[in-house]
Amino acid sequence: MFHVKQLDTLRACKQLAAEHSTALNHYADRLLWWNDKVNLVSRDVSRETIMSHIEHSLTLNTWLSPISHWVDAGTGGGLPGIPLAIVNPGLSFTLNDIVQKKCTVLKSIVRELDLPNVIVQEGSIEDVQLDHKTGICTKHAFKIPQLLDLIDGQSSQPGAILWLKGFEEAIQDIESQSDQASFEILSLDSGEDPFYQGKAIVRWTPRK
Repeated sequence: MFHVKQLDTLRACKQLAAEHSTALNHYADRLLWWNDKVNLVSRDVSRETIMSHIEHSLTLNTWLSPISHWVDAGTGGGLPGIPLAIVNPGLSFTLNDIVQKKCTVLKSIVRELDLPNVIVQEGSIEDVQLDHKTGICTKHAFKIPQLLDLIDGQSSQPGAILWLKGFEEAIQDIESQSDQASFEILSLDSGEDPFYQGKAIVRWTPRK
């Protein structure tokens, strides 16, 4: 049986966002500028919503250790990878997406933000080399069974996978898996912020 935990990290994330506000706001500016030219996120997205999604990405921060290299699968406009890279200069991140235009723009954003700990890799997550020292993080890009199927043919498993997902969808996805003990659901819905209503982190770790 999988485990459901209550996760109350929103205040810590807001503090982390405040500490790195200059760099995170610069990222938001560049994302919005590029989004007018290439569809990275929703066309009508507001700056306030972008900042909420950036903060949402930072909820994964507590769960990155001890893995030092993370692949942001289906990164789109760089979420959650770029915010996590900004606040973790000692970790390395690969932004992975199958859409060439998005990857071209992301390379420009990474240069503009001067993030030496970030690279961009175009193609399917199936083609990204994984091992136990590498983790995967993703924000609403994959259903849980879909991502697990995509990496199933790898010779080595990642050290962990982190999904930012809706809580109810996560429950349904995990209940479809035979090895449910490999999963934890970490609820973000503490009642403090309506943006996080029904949102959760799912963590998968390989069986020993």
